[in-house]
Amino acid sequence: MVNITRQSPVLSLFTLVIISIVSIFHIPRVDIESGIDVDGIYGSLLLFQADYYLLSVVICGFLIVLTGFYAARLSIQYGLFAGHSSLSMPIYGLFACSFGFMDNYLIGYVSSFLLMLAVRCYCSGYKLHSYGFSSLFSGSMILGLMPYIYPPSILLLLILPFVILIFKRSSREFIVSTAGFLLTNLVISYILWLRGDGMLSYIITIFESLSADGSAIRQLSETPSSYVVLAAYLTLVVIAYICYFRERYLSTKKARRIVIFNMYLTLCCLFMLLLPSSTTAVVGLLAIPVSIFIPILLIRIDAAISVVIYVTIVVLWLSSLFF
Repeated sequence: MVNITRQSPVLSLFTLVIISIVSIFHIPRVDIESGIDVDGIYGSLLLFQADYYLLSVVICGFLIVLTGFYAARLSIQYGLFAGHSSLSMPIYGLFACSFGFMDNYLIGYVSSFLLMLAVRCYCSGYKLHSYGFSSLFSGSMILGLMPYIYPPSILLLLILPFVILIFKRSSREFIVSTAGFLLTNLVISYILWLRGDGMLSYIITIFESLSADGSAIRQLSETPSSYVVLAAYLTLVVIAYICYFRERYLSTKKARRIVIFNMYLTLCCLFMLLLPSSTTAVVGLLAIPVSIFIPILLIRIDAAISVVIYVTIVVLWLSSLFF
């Protein structure tokens, strides 16, 4: 029986590239609807994907591969999986590309890439015997930029105190990470002031957008199979966490805390999905913790069962593209 969890990094990367190429050919062309506010970075990305469709899908394909690669690299670097499996690469692509019908696909994949960068910074700042000022500051700056690209991601601000708590960082590092988040907002506000706009206009727009009507739940209901795909993945994530929790002491202390951090990130993304202003772009954010947890399950179960699950999620991905 083939053990899919032992595929080489080269094979995993090749699989991810194939998933990306096939998926971007099924991304629909989306025009800007009248009445939509296209101010700010969010609006600029919507205009860009409408005016430069081919370039937008190429960028999305590149971001899918790069984000999946970073997810696998993080898993290997911190020993989250036994045998240094690179299975996170194809899993990220399969989940992130199973919702290619989303109208703001460019925003979804850009946001996913930025969140991956922020997670990498936070994890690299987890050093047991030294401060991680630089990493925490960089991660928080990236986190501060995300609401300007995808407004509902302002909820990710909730992970800042959790990072300090779960990684047992000092109060100094919490101050530095908060400063990094605020600095991004201050720089953007200053640029607005130079343009003659209100300094807080973007920030006000972000909070106003939280009550906007764009529910991701409603968008997913337009394609009922999306509920099946989402429910299947979340079920696997829950089972993976249970399996990991039962054998958590077989992992290093650092790996355990990173897994717990990703569980908290999953909850934040799911809560974001319920916001009235959320769109299917949140799937790109949710794909990061999903790509961490599902390999944990596949590695811990029988090889035959893991192949069946892997083939099943490949079929779910294909069905989302062609049906």
